[in-house]
Amino acid sequence: MAIHQNNSAGASGVRIVADRIHFNNIVLDAPTAVRILQGFPPDEWHGVVIQMLEHGAHALESAYTNATLQLVAQQLEGTVTQMQQVMLTTFTQGWETTATALQKMLTEHQKALNAYLDANSKTGLQAQMAEVFNHAGQTLFQRVAQAFAEGDESALGRYLTKFKQEVQTGFAAVAAQQAVKHHRETATTLSGLVYEEATLVALTEITRCCGDVVEHCGATFGELRKRNGDILVTVSEDMARGNDLRIVYELKRRSDGGAPFSVATMRRELRAAKENRGGHAAVFLVETAELLPAGSGTFIELGGGDYATVYTPDGSTLGLSVAHRLARLYAITSVAANGDEAGVDIEAAQRAVAEIRQGMSRLAQIRSQHNAAIGAINRAGTAAQELVDLVLEWLRRLDDILDGE
Repeated sequence: MAIHQNNSAGASGVRIVADRIHFNNIVLDAPTAVRILQGFPPDEWHGVVIQMLEHGAHALESAYTNATLQLVAQQLEGTVTQMQQVMLTTFTQGWETTATALQKMLTEHQKALNAYLDANSKTGLQAQMAEVFNHAGQTLFQRVAQAFAEGDESALGRYLTKFKQEVQTGFAAVAAQQAVKHHRETATTLSGLVYEEATLVALTEITRCCGDVVEHCGATFGELRKRNGDILVTVSEDMARGNDLRIVYELKRRSDGGAPFSVATMRRELRAAKENRGGHAAVFLVETAELLPAGSGTFIELGGGDYATVYTPDGSTLGLSVAHRLARLYAITSVAANGDEAGVDIEAAQRAVAEIRQGMSRLAQIRSQHNAAIGAINRAGTAAQELVDLVLEWLRRLDDILDGE
């Protein structure tokens, strides 16, 4: 985004010209902001621009006060001082000696940075900061080599200062981008959409083996001209046997400290979602266990083919997998209950469901003990994993039963 002096005549306020926002005497090149503003009446633009600036300011404040960034800056300061001492000491010994020492320090500093950064993704904070550091390090290397070739010892301090500034500026820019992304995903009205998209990806992976079709429908009107129901899963044609069997997902995400949903509220929400999307079964999905009734664990059977569970992006999909399989079985068996041929060994499926229910119930108890008793963490963790494996095994058996194997 570029900022220019607005030399055009006219009244003060907010105007849009092409991809630029004219705000009093300032012109902003901001195509994304323009698209957002165009969704509001002109008389509201002034307030919307202020909200944009406030959201951006909060995100940048988080970036520049980021503890990681401050630790990195301290590490960098010490390294630059050490580099300067070594280069001044070895200047008379020739470039080869200095180059070896400089390369060693750059490598050691890169390793030290890794202690502060997350290495989980090549597109994450560590990779981006490593790229900034490597680029600045290569530039420093070239500049110092030139100083040695020219015999200009006085330039070393200047080049090190530039190196430090380049790394700090680059790191601050990366941290700002991360903060804006985090702010978008957690503190704005877009956070719900981000959660829905993450759930859509998880459900698509879970249903891949079943052949079910997953659809993100939260932004479209349903049969009742309402938006109840965020994700719709249609059971595969082979299992549905000519019937249109649907499972509806209602996703709820509240800010920290939000009150938990009651059982009555969840049932009411799912009933509305099924009516609006033509669903046979439904799942109420929340991002944290704190949003479910106290003491209920992370998985609840609400009756009538409805379930409630927890899914946290990048977390375990066990609850989501169980909820989908049970809702799917309920939809399939509801066809048989109406007199149609289900093509499934219902008794065997019900036995598998009983084992899954027992496993989930015991898993909830174990997890409660795990959280309450620090001294029993290792024992409870092992038991919980065994139950996770048990549930997964029965889920596989249930899939085999439904596939007629």
